[in-house]
Amino acid sequence: GNTASCSTIFSVRQLLAVAVRCSPSIEAVADENCEAAIPMIGEARSTCGAQLSTQNQFPPPGNRVGTGETNLTFSALGRNGGPPASCSGGFIVTDVTPPEQSNQDPICLWPPNNNFYCESLSTLFQGTDNCDDPIISYA
Repeated sequence: GNTASCSTIFSVRQLLAVAVRCSPSIEAVADENCEAAIPMIGEARSTCGAQLSTQNQFPPPGNRVGTGETNLTFSALGRNGGPPASCSGGFIVTDVTPPEQSNQDPICLWPPNNNFYCESLSTLFQGTDNCDDPIISYA
């Protein structure tokens, strides 16, 4: 008689989530331009040993940012179409260089009574800071 046959091919795909981990907060000291380079904040691994297809961070590592806090987001995607995973952390750049301080020159006045005089303002100082606005303080 009659005979029939069939065959089936199975493909195994990893659809498990990618595991990601981010540092919650990383700190850096500002350079002479009041900036620091963004580091990589995250790491990813795939369950079952599968390769990762993409790993991204925004803003990207190596970009430079000024003083203050910048929020960073890291994401990864498994090669076989599993769901993406992401985490976030902060990057804090701090200015630790103290302001430079200088004495001001004396002020000379010629008031309406025509008694010209100069006054030393040794208590008035002006400070400058390359990362902040000028500072004026009175002692």
